[in-house]
Amino acid sequence: MEHGMDQGVHKLPPQAIECEEEVLSALLLDPEVYHTTARYVSKDDFYREAHGRIFDAIGGLVESGQDVSMALLVQALRETDDLEASGGVAYLAHLIDVIPRSCKPEAQSRKIREMSLRRRMIAACSRGATGALDGRDTGETIASLETELAECRSAGIVDKEVYSPSDLEPQLRENYEKGQDRGFSTGFAQLDKLYRIRPGELSIVTGIPGSGKSSFVDSVACNLVQNHSWPFAIFSPENWPPERHLSMLLEKMVRRPWTRDEATTRRMTWDEAKGMSQVLEGFFRFLVPDEEKTTVDSLLAMARTEVQRHKIQGFILDPWNELEHKVARNQTGADYLSEVLSKIRRFAKMNAVHVWIVAHPHMLQKENGGYKPPGLYNISGGAQWYNKADMGICVHRPDYGRDETDIHVLKVKFRVAGSLGKGTLRFCQDTGGYL
Repeated sequence: MEHGMDQGVHKLPPQAIECEEEVLSALLLDPEVYHTTARYVSKDDFYREAHGRIFDAIGGLVESGQDVSMALLVQALRETDDLEASGGVAYLAHLIDVIPRSCKPEAQSRKIREMSLRRRMIAACSRGATGALDGRDTGETIASLETELAECRSAGIVDKEVYSPSDLEPQLRENYEKGQDRGFSTGFAQLDKLYRIRPGELSIVTGIPGSGKSSFVDSVACNLVQNHSWPFAIFSPENWPPERHLSMLLEKMVRRPWTRDEATTRRMTWDEAKGMSQVLEGFFRFLVPDEEKTTVDSLLAMARTEVQRHKIQGFILDPWNELEHKVARNQTGADYLSEVLSKIRRFAKMNAVHVWIVAHPHMLQKENGGYKPPGLYNISGGAQWYNKADMGICVHRPDYGRDETDIHVLKVKFRVAGSLGKGTLRFCQDTGGYL
């Protein structure tokens, strides 16, 4: 044995066979119990496959409104060729004779679920160990393992799934007295009624190339740093090298240009730049991974690390097309997009981080010699972008000869966070910021 690698290898996997039998026995005695147990377990949660098949067959009968008699259960299992694999008629008769030790199928279902989650965790860690031993890329192995464990954690949050009004009264009263959490201001008063930043939500930002959408997101980030001390992680390849991106953020914080240009206002001094850079030390982390580690899973793994190390509250992915997208052979593009956006939303919610994704439109519509403001449906895979977004934003400059920039709020999932509409900001050519 070295470093405990072999410890526990020969132990039986976590299981709760007695609970499985008692739950099935309870279901045969009172099929209505199924609606309680199904909140916690599914076919695949049972350690014995036979028990999973029987549970699934009982559920099918209950959901179709049929009686759960021995004859109908045997028939249902026979029709799916599961009767013999489920132990046959003799085993079903045995289950009827099992006397549950308690009348708490909910507690027993929780126990079955707990054992199932432990087995999933063991399997995930085993795959991670195999990847490490086989020389698989370390970043990919860690990202895959963290994703699987995060899904286990999410699946394990089943302590309370059904609430009565009395359960909710304390939170209800707090909301009544304090008001619902509207989140944080973007720092632009013109947008306060339209767009608020709430932890745990996902903002999708689009706009015609060159319209200033990246500058807008960076400006909001700087305002949140300045006004609310939010730490950020940023993946923004189009602004690499990272020192260039830092100089762009310094312009927005100092409100003076970085470059020397006689046509602009006074350039910031080195002391101003150095001093503000030191101020930002604890607030911005620039993610610059190797090219093969720019998948959604890898970047989320890096972001989780920054949550733990630096308590980030904001995460920017800019732009979406610079990520490495690995679509499985059996996946459609829409299925892949739905899956990865769900992962990002789950990350946001579980870590109370607001995530911004800057995504370029792929279809533009001409209007009066220019282009109409693109919507979320103009991004490739549009329906998924609209469905998954908590907030949808379009940054649009109707006239590039002028500094006015329209911020269109295209989607608001919860009205407490804003409303559909348009606010206008003034783009500052000297600093790339907004006023």
